[in-house]
Amino acid sequence: MAALSHSQRAALDALARRGECSAYGAGLRMRTLDALARRGLVTSRGGVGSMLSPTTNILWRITQAGRAAIWRVPGATAPRHSA
Repeated sequence: MAALSHSQRAALDALARRGECSAYGAGLRMRTLDALARRGLVTSRGGVGSMLSPTTNILWRITQAGRAAIWRVPGATAPRHSA
């Protein structure tokens, strides 16, 4: 797997901390999340209105592969697990 960009690492860290959230809620770009989804590091779930306003109505969640990718990044910190 190719190395993650700074934006992709930041997105994975944000999703690991927040859990499931929208791109807007986490302050992330859809382009970054789509790239991570193509690599299998995040998954998405469309809510009502996801076609009209995808930034706020698609919920994103980090996968186990995404959590593993965080640990492979030099200098990364352990993600906080929420209950």
